[in-house]
Amino acid sequence: MQFLSTGDGLQGILLAEGLSHSSGRVEIMYSGSLITVCDVGWDLNDASVVCRQLGFSSAVNIYGGGTFGEGFGHIWANVQCSGNELSVSEYHSYLWYSHLCSHFNDAGVLCKANVTQDIRLVEGITNSSGRVEVFFNGEWGTVCNFGWDSVDADVVCRQLGYPSAIETYKNTSIGDGSGFVWLTNVICNGSESSLLDCKHEKFGQRECTHEEDVGVLCKVETENDMQNIRLVNGLSNSSGRIEVFFNGEWGTVCGDNWTIVNSYVVCRQLGYPAAVVTYTNAFFSGGSGIIWLRNVRCSGSESDLLECKHQKLGQPECNHRQDVGVLCSETVVQAVRLVDGFSNSSGRIEVRFHGEWGTMCDDRWTLNNSDVVCRQLGFAAADVTFTKSFFGKGPGFVWSTNVHCKGNESSLLECKHWSRIEEKNCNQGNEVGVQCKGKRNRFGYVLSVFRIITYVF
Repeated sequence: MQFLSTGDGLQGILLAEGLSHSSGRVEIMYSGSLITVCDVGWDLNDASVVCRQLGFSSAVNIYGGGTFGEGFGHIWANVQCSGNELSVSEYHSYLWYSHLCSHFNDAGVLCKANVTQDIRLVEGITNSSGRVEVFFNGEWGTVCNFGWDSVDADVVCRQLGYPSAIETYKNTSIGDGSGFVWLTNVICNGSESSLLDCKHEKFGQRECTHEEDVGVLCKVETENDMQNIRLVNGLSNSSGRIEVFFNGEWGTVCGDNWTIVNSYVVCRQLGYPAAVVTYTNAFFSGGSGIIWLRNVRCSGSESDLLECKHQKLGQPECNHRQDVGVLCSETVVQAVRLVDGFSNSSGRIEVRFHGEWGTMCDDRWTLNNSDVVCRQLGFAAADVTFTKSFFGKGPGFVWSTNVHCKGNESSLLECKHWSRIEEKNCNQGNEVGVQCKGKRNRFGYVLSVFRIITYVF
């Protein structure tokens, strides 16, 4: 509400019961009494004069039919401004009391706001996402999704300091609000600097419920705007189960329809150049708590996971057996080693998983797999693959044998069909080893040949 003295019998003008200081029912203090304005003949020219008189640049929208509630006292009708006046006092002689209007016809206006502090995003994964809420009559309320579109969402995001909107959420995708549903049928043309500059229906529309609350995800430009994604239970920092932080709690991502494109977005967000492998079905073990994201659909150009399309947060249709994971590409992967060999180019293959070193079962192990291990360790390729614990039994778990490398991978972790679980059909008498091509100790090489001959025969 704002009041300004104008003189000439019109002692002041104010906006009553508006969504903010820039909107409301037009009321005029005339000769010591408050009067309202009839909506008959009320247009943007008249409203713009009122707005400029109150210190705003112009009028954005006009309202009739008691949109801002019904006033009391006398009613003025037939305001006729050209739009260039500095004050309605310049045309007050053309205003008269009318018996033809009732307070049901009280006129209102929305002025172009200079500053807006009456909008916020609630319950989003980051500051740039959430349910849209507006402040009216001393209370925060929500916006109905009826008529809501991406243009409206863009206006909200720009108002909050973001360049644009990425996605619009409807039907409680970011949870139900409480209190009033203040706005419905919002219609923005896209040029507005505030949501309150857009057209909308009567405040407190009762036809909508909180099941129809609208939300938005805004595009962020600042690097590392969100630090709420992590990889858990991986072989290294660059691999693990994907988890996101929302509403004070870490949760997982459902693997349904997950693609390598989604994984690329995750890895780049975490500072890695690319993704190597996508893992589904809780490869890195199932998480706990909420499954926040489901049916994520990235185009590949996004800078963070939340820029991708996805379904309702906290979707209960998934379970933790579907948690998704990823292996990101990094310069050096030190998750594989050769142990108890004759030189640094030979030995029992050991892999670090869940922070613990274990061995690989030789069942279904191929030379392609060995080639990949050797190249990962800096050698050209594999000379020989050794089975049946040729280099002795290792400590810890025997990891799965179900690894299928094409042979051109740069890391064992790039190969398909890993199983994270200890291999039940293998024991520590069937561990695999390798001799890589490279510089070797001569004595070790002779002994290696001797052991190969002994092993064969």
